[in-house]
Amino acid sequence: MKTKKGEKEKLSAGQLIKNCLFAVGELFKNSPVYETLFVIETVVSAALTAFMSTYYVKILVNMLEEGASFKKAATMIVGFCIAQVSIFVFENLLSYYEFYNCKLRYAKKFNLRLFRKASNVELECYEDPVFYDKYTRALDGLTDKIFHVFYLVIDTLSRTFSVVYLLVYMISVDPGVGLFMIFPMIGNFVIGKKLNVIEQKRYKENTKFSRMRSYVTRTLHLSRYSKEMRLTDVYDLVQDKHKKSVEGTNKVYDKFALKSGFTYWVKVQFTFLLIFEPLLIYCAYKAIVAETMSLADLTVLTSIMATATWEIIRLSDSVVQIQERCIYIQNARDFLGYEEKIPEDAGGLPVPDVIESVEFRGVTFSYRGSDETALKNVSFRIGRGEHVALVGRNGAGKSTLVKLLLRLYDPDEGEVLLNGVNIKEYRVADLRDAFSTAFQDYQVLAMTVLENLTAAEPEEGDRARAEEVLKKVGLWDKVSCLEYGLDTVLTKEFDDEGVVLSGGEAQKLAVARALMNRSKFSVFDEPTGALDPIAEYELFETITEDTRGLPALIISHRLTSAKLADRIIVLGDGEICEEGTHEELINKDGLYREMFVSQAKNYLADDEMGGAV
Repeated sequence: MKTKKGEKEKLSAGQLIKNCLFAVGELFKNSPVYETLFVIETVVSAALTAFMSTYYVKILVNMLEEGASFKKAATMIVGFCIAQVSIFVFENLLSYYEFYNCKLRYAKKFNLRLFRKASNVELECYEDPVFYDKYTRALDGLTDKIFHVFYLVIDTLSRTFSVVYLLVYMISVDPGVGLFMIFPMIGNFVIGKKLNVIEQKRYKENTKFSRMRSYVTRTLHLSRYSKEMRLTDVYDLVQDKHKKSVEGTNKVYDKFALKSGFTYWVKVQFTFLLIFEPLLIYCAYKAIVAETMSLADLTVLTSIMATATWEIIRLSDSVVQIQERCIYIQNARDFLGYEEKIPEDAGGLPVPDVIESVEFRGVTFSYRGSDETALKNVSFRIGRGEHVALVGRNGAGKSTLVKLLLRLYDPDEGEVLLNGVNIKEYRVADLRDAFSTAFQDYQVLAMTVLENLTAAEPEEGDRARAEEVLKKVGLWDKVSCLEYGLDTVLTKEFDDEGVVLSGGEAQKLAVARALMNRSKFSVFDEPTGALDPIAEYELFETITEDTRGLPALIISHRLTSAKLADRIIVLGDGEICEEGTHEELINKDGLYREMFVSQAKNYLADDEMGGAV
């Protein structure tokens, strides 16, 4: 599924055919009746167009030459008009039915497949820019593109038969006329291809300027940038970025303008001018000088040439669009076909009801694409009911260790054990359900307060438990004062009356979510950075009390909170450099004491070190 950065995506003929068959197969499985009717309508419409360009025109001219009555001619014209109107009405009814039934129903089914896959792939995929880019493009209007490819495939086939029929008819009237069709084919399939290459190069060079303008637009209308825009001079910098992006785009267009314009002019000449004028001269010679062509045939041939030219243009456009949209389908097929390394639905042993121990044994790990080792030969053990604090400077590997514990990644070397068994032996979903987690990059969901706490469909008894944990973290006074209480929608993503929590309130909500289910093992990865030291200390006291008797791993930058743990592990540059109780570590002249003294100067200046410990 890998594509090198900057590599141009190009599909082989075999891949194009497979993606077209994928689109056709998907929609026929979803709504076979509708798709069959669509195919019939497309074929009938193409046949009627071809017929009207040939026999219809010839019959009408012959009737006029033979002196047929006006009533007879008018009846035939009205009959064909009724046929055209009927097909038009039928086509619109199909389009209406397609949107409100087929497309919406298929979008629901297909997006669920994508969502299930997205929830099953390992975290590493989301941190891989190439993979993530393909995933986001797979979600970007893909069902519309699948429907469009289906239409284009059917349209291409019907137009191909139409063009072949028109060519055969023209040659049957006069073999020499068929030579004139070389020009529109050159114009659309040869010169048109060169024009598309030029346009793709222009688009590629303009991409960075388009992204720059997109970034400027986001910074100017998203609320999270509003304070910086008003309190600093950054607006001038953003405005300058926009100016440079516009100038850059203009330069790109200027660079390709002459080549693109000339190529387009040549395409038009081959498609239109070089066909009709020589054809009229040829047909006039055949009809007037050689007298081998009737007026009816002359009229039919000019009509066919106009129809065939437009059919070839549309056929060429359809082929180009199929190539473009099949890239998106290929992205989706690659994504759906990706074999997960750590699938969420992987089987294995059930997790024991009681966690007696969690152990890291010689664990070494590096992120893919990184030259640095995040963890180096890390070994430690957390026993039953033990609370362990993990501390260290930024980038020491603390959050990486948590990701390995939750099996969001697997170690490069060593193993992580739960009750003496490698966590790879357990069912992944059960393993993760065994942990309650609160992360520093917490997310407030655009749902009710209760749904944010349960992170699932609320059940009986959840309201009482929600009130209990909100009181423990100090957030109940806020929630109880809201108009809808626990049923209040958070964020304004979908509800203009939604409530936006402050940073500290949101972090308390994240901790409350972790306490809500009272799992077998609790993990708190710096979830209190927006709180003041006193509020954080009080919250960690609550965490310690609520998880008493259960194992817990607590990560915090503020070491006064780490004092509450039974044991402290100090990480430095991905390695365990110290381990012990607060008293033991503070009496060593090591990293922990250095960090603690440094922090104590900021918010415990009135305490002597002896009093602090």
